[in-house]
Amino acid sequence: MLRIKGSKPSAILEMADKIISLESLNNFEDGVTVNVGTVKGGVGPNTVPEYAAASVDIRFATEKEENDTIRKIEDICNFSNTQGTKTKYKFFSFRPPMEQNKKNKQLFNLIKKESDKLHIKVTEEYRYGVSDANFISKMKTAVVDGMGPIGDDDHSKREYMIKSSFKEKAALLASSILSSWRYLSASDNETTAQ
Repeated sequence: MLRIKGSKPSAILEMADKIISLESLNNFEDGVTVNVGTVKGGVGPNTVPEYAAASVDIRFATEKEENDTIRKIEDICNFSNTQGTKTKYKFFSFRPPMEQNKKNKQLFNLIKKESDKLHIKVTEEYRYGVSDANFISKMKTAVVDGMGPIGDDDHSKREYMIKSSFKEKAALLASSILSSWRYLSASDNETTAQ
């Protein structure tokens, strides 16, 4: 959340400059997204706006990109193009990046084998979304995201789930858990035998 205040200068003008600078940080190749989702400010067309606020969502694929992006955002917020304005910013919530790694890939391959057995279509994809899986990944534990029912229009009034997908996703989850248990048990037995 960014908040800009000014006595005579236009806080909205400064916010407009900040929005352009923030949106220029988008780098889809490196997995960085910066989205200014809401903007508020001013009281009417005949008044110089003393206040403006924006909500910004930032996402990154790696810790390096996380650190670089946060530093760039701080630089943008600490510099004023419109003399007499000042920006305050605050990070309200945070999720670490869910970096791709060998363990996650192995887990996905196990799930894919189970999905093939059950004739359930599963495709590997990288999404810029965030979930609790980000925290699990940060602990270097194998994790995948997206094992829930099929649906669309996330986080909106139109969000929905397809009822028929509940049964097949539950079957895939149960089958994957059982297969993971067998894999881990076999690995433990090999370690004990050595």
